[in-house]
Amino acid sequence: MKRKFTLSILPILFLWASTVMAQTKDVSGKVTDSENSLTLPGVVVKLKGTSIAVATNNNGEYAIKIPSAGGTLTFSYIGYTPKEVVVTSQSVISVSLSPAAEELSEVVVTALGIKRDPRSLAYSTQPVDG
Repeated sequence: MKRKFTLSILPILFLWASTVMAQTKDVSGKVTDSENSLTLPGVVVKLKGTSIAVATNNNGEYAIKIPSAGGTLTFSYIGYTPKEVVVTSQSVISVSLSPAAEELSEVVVTALGIKRDPRSLAYSTQPVDG
């Protein structure tokens, strides 16, 4: 009798444990530029320390599923300073990214994308301005 009871309760325990472990939380929001409040498409939103990541759509909106325990979301975009936000109980997180203050002075691009100092090349170079 005990064996039948144990065998019948075991599948129920497995189902309960799998639902407890698989709990996720939906987090969404909008990513904008801090200077002019324009939306930023293509911003990578990643849960730090995992491979869970999404990109914002054309309207700068994103939606990501994270474990219900929370974590830290990192927002990164080319030309902008990355930002990290700790997720606690909120389900809507909107972020403004600041432009990075880095500028390129000079880049020499040769065949196959190999970068060299212009003075080290045996041939002439042509500067290309933006």
